[in-house]
Parts: sequence; C-alpha cells; structure tokens
Amino acid sequence: AADATATSTSTVVAPIAIDRVKAAMQTVESLRERLDKARDARGHSSEVMGRLARQIFVTGMGIEDASSDAPIEAVLSVEPALEGSADAQAARAWCAQVLKMYRGWAAKRGMQIDDYSMGNDVVLTVSGFGAFRLLAEEAGLHVLEASEDDESSRVIARVRVAAAPPGDLPASSAAKTLRATIEKAGASNTVVRRYR
Repeated sequence: AADATATSTSTVVAPIAIDRVKAAMQTVESLRERLDKARDARGHSSEVMGRLARQIFVTGMGIEDASSDAPIEAVLSVEPALEGSADAQAARAWCAQVLKMYRGWAAKRGMQIDDYSMGNDVVLTVSGFGAFRLLAEEAGLHVLEASEDDESSRVIARVRVAAAPPGDLPASSAAKTLRATIEKAGASNTVVRRYR
C-alpha cells in the first residue's frame, strides 16, 4: 500500500514540476533575448544579467527537483527546543528571529511563502525550486550562544521540515493539517547551526 501511495504522489508531482521547469526555461529565454536587445556601447545591462543568472540557477534547481521527484513545497516550523527553560521569552524571540531568517531566505530566491498560525505556533509553507531539498538540511537544533563559557546563556530553537501535502488545503483546516504533517516528520536533536 505504501508503494501505491508513493507512486500516485510522484505521478501528480512530476508533471507539475516539469510544467514549472518549462515556464522557468521560457523566462530564461525571454531574459536572454531582452539582454541581447538591451546591449549598448557599454555592454550588457547588469540588472538584466543578474536576473538572467538567478533565473538560470533557479531553473537548474527545478530540473534537479523534477528529475528526483522532490516535493514541490516544504512545511517548516521553528519552536523552542526546551519548553521548560527558564527564559521562555528569550526562546520565543529566538524562534521568531530564525523564522524571519527563513522568510528572508525564501523571498530572496523568489519563493512563495505562506504563514499559518495556531496560537503561538507559526507554520510556513515554502514553495519554489529546491525549497524542500534545501530546507530539509536545516532540520534540527539552531543554538544561539551569548557566551561560550556560560551554558545558561544558550537559547535553542528546533527547526522541523516536512514535505507539504499535495494539492490545495481548505483554509479552515490548513494550519491543523500542516501542524500534523510537521509532527509526523519528527524532531531532530542534531545541532545544525550555532550562532553568536
């Protein structure tokens, strides 16, 4: 039964990913044509050249996603790793800062970001080429160390990442469904990054 589910998901995901890659390749071609037309005595437009380079990179990520049947969307949550810690306010502030970092990362890459809130919890969906493959490497503990010598000055956030469920979710139950998806992904206790 598990194989049938995996096959049906991959047959749905692959055509969508291929369609997205085709659209991205059309954008590359359009930018290349625009670059050729915008050439003047000083050479090529640096603005168009930069956009073309980013689009080529993103399209490459899309090709990798399509060829490996990688999920199109990732679900990400950031939560305090030690709920009973003495400084819960500092832990929540650190989690908010880490979430802001991921929002900025995704926006810089032109990915679509949606926030779903449930009380104090926020779950993000991030959609774009390479989103799941790159964010999956971020799952684990992110440790903020105010001082190397004082362990009590550490604040730890746990990042969880999962593949988003395929298809559109009803607005009334999206946050709950995404929270359940994250919970199924489990919680890694591996330190992924240290910050000072």
